[in-house]
Amino acid sequence: MAQESVSTSKMAVTEPFFGGVFSHSTFESNSTISISDHTLGLQDKFLLIEPEFALRLKNDVELRSDHTFDSIKGHIDAIVPSVEIVTSAYSVNSFDDFKNLGAHSLVADNASHGGLVLGTKCSDAEENFRAALEGLDTQAVSLKVNGELVAQGSGDKVLGHPIHALCWLANELGKQGKSLRKGELVTTGVVVDSLIVVKSGDTVSVDYGGGHPFGKVVFNFVD
Repeated sequence: MAQESVSTSKMAVTEPFFGGVFSHSTFESNSTISISDHTLGLQDKFLLIEPEFALRLKNDVELRSDHTFDSIKGHIDAIVPSVEIVTSAYSVNSFDDFKNLGAHSLVADNASHGGLVLGTKCSDAEENFRAALEGLDTQAVSLKVNGELVAQGSGDKVLGHPIHALCWLANELGKQGKSLRKGELVTTGVVVDSLIVVKSGDTVSVDYGGGHPFGKVVFNFVD
């Protein structure tokens, strides 16, 4: 059965926005996730899948609002393939409902975050780490649901490069008198061309180019 999808370019927002992620709703690859788990707050009628690249910070980031690609990349000590589960605290029954919520509602809803599934990290202890980090914009990603290919993309879909998203966040926080801290994991934004709706019983598999250093993230939903 074909999965319902919408282009990522059709959301009613004009600039990036952000929310928090939480330990209780963060999972490892090969997890089984219960939609009825009330601690997650997942809406059983509306679950979206967003393959992303998460970046971990090896030290505190200076409090400022003029970070650049080159200044921020030295703070990164790991890349983690990640899949965000998007849901909503609002009553959402269709893509039209969701994409018309608008930026203020999405921000108030903690950026519609429902959960995060993490794959195997590539750390700066590995020989090819810097090359992998610099090349994230060309890293291919493909998403399958129940074995069917439903979306594809690459890292350049996130402001041209996932590091640009991290840079934007550091600068936006700096304007608020806040800064990113050592050990924090920032997932940088969807890298495929469609947002895919899933449901209980579905198995999600995201291939981050195959082989070393990224591989796949796999998980499934149950009632």
